[in-house]
Amino acid sequence: MWHTSSWQAPVVGWIKINVNGAVSAQGGAVTGGILKDEREQWLYGFSRSLDSCYVLNAELWALHDSIDHVWRLDYPRVEIETDNPKVSKLANHTSEALVGYCYS
Repeated sequence: MWHTSSWQAPVVGWIKINVNGAVSAQGGAVTGGILKDEREQWLYGFSRSLDSCYVLNAELWALHDSIDHVWRLDYPRVEIETDNPKVSKLANHTSEALVGYCYS
């Protein structure tokens, strides 16, 4: 069964970042994200190519890059959305060090 949900705009005065990472069967990976405001207006988009890594590492690179862009663009109120529950858990709680490497 497919489950689809629509994108929900952030609260007025906030921006939302949607991030994602993907790894091919050959091992190469890409990450990216998009920043939108409460009117669903596109503010900024980004992507990165990575060498061989695990999906979790690619997703974490997307999270890292999104935070880097938010600081650089000086957005004070940000909501980050990911479809990866492990990334969400790591971002919201403390965790032991990750295993695996990923080179950009």
